[in-house]
Amino acid sequence: MKQILIGIFLLLLSLSPVLAETEAEFASYLKTGSDDQQIRALEYFGKETKNKSKSGEIQRLLSETKSVGVASRAATALGYFGERGEAVTALKSKIENNSDPLVVYSCLVALYNIQSKAEAPDSDIIEAFRYADQNRRQDEVLSNFLSKLKSKYKI
Repeated sequence: MKQILIGIFLLLLSLSPVLAETEAEFASYLKTGSDDQQIRALEYFGKETKNKSKSGEIQRLLSETKSVGVASRAATALGYFGERGEAVTALKSKIENNSDPLVVYSCLVALYNIQSKAEAPDSDIIEAFRYADQNRRQDEVLSNFLSKLKSKYKI
């Protein structure tokens, strides 16, 4: 029995490098991966490692992708980073140029996360909230979230 367990352990140990993806592979997925690979890479850089060095690539991916899943995960990753400036601009632009409720909601949550870490209200974030409030209330969940943002930030 002990030998069988050792054998299974050694087999799993030998397979782990094959199964584990490296940071370099995840970085390459951001540029040329399939939607599923890009989503895994966005989760890796956003949620797991919070690797802000990939923020520019993630902003580019957010603006260029047509995939709802990829755009949603890219917005979420930017929210995890909590960076202002270009990330806010990319999220705001996606809200203005995409009407899919999941994408808009993900961008709004990311902007909310960024704003909650800021000491003072960011005018670009408030402007994005206003735009969404006026133009993106087509979904009940989105509408409810916008109502909460509206009362919290007096927009």
